[in-house]
Amino acid sequence: MNDAFMSQLNLLYVEDEISVREMLSKRLEKIVKNLYVAVDGEDGYEKYLEHKPDLILTDITMPKLNGIQMANKIREIDSQIPIIVLSAHADSNFLLDAIESGVTGYLIKPINKEKLYTLLETNAKMIYLDKINKKQLQQIEEQKTILQNIINAGKNISFVTDFNHISFANSAFLNFFNIKSIE
Repeated sequence: MNDAFMSQLNLLYVEDEISVREMLSKRLEKIVKNLYVAVDGEDGYEKYLEHKPDLILTDITMPKLNGIQMANKIREIDSQIPIIVLSAHADSNFLLDAIESGVTGYLIKPINKEKLYTLLETNAKMIYLDKINKKQLQQIEEQKTILQNIINAGKNISFVTDFNHISFANSAFLNFFNIKSIE
């Protein structure tokens, strides 16, 4: 197990069975950055709204809101969040409902710890890399803005073209041709 990715993970764990919840929570809190624990689907939804975790691990059969109903409500807000469903039911209807709600993974209880950790680690890695990618894109945009400001400060006309369209033009270019944008 790669702790570098798991140690950055904010995980919401939703389980109504006290003994299962306590046992798995103790293991999970040792490997993730933040663990938020909920006792049923309704509590899970509220904790999701409060903490905005990176990943959700949920039981499927629970009071108030079951795991699928909770996942569907969360998907209305965030269609991309990974959701892993745990179920004591091997019934294909549960699996089909889970697939329709867009779950990332589905594990049958009793849980194989290695499969669970592998699934968590795979998702944690994707989440971590996605965060890095978003941060790099933000930095590129900030650098583009700085470069645009530097080039606009000059009096010379500057533009970039592939001879079919203009992809960049400074304010001197726009002013010279009396246009508002390159579009």
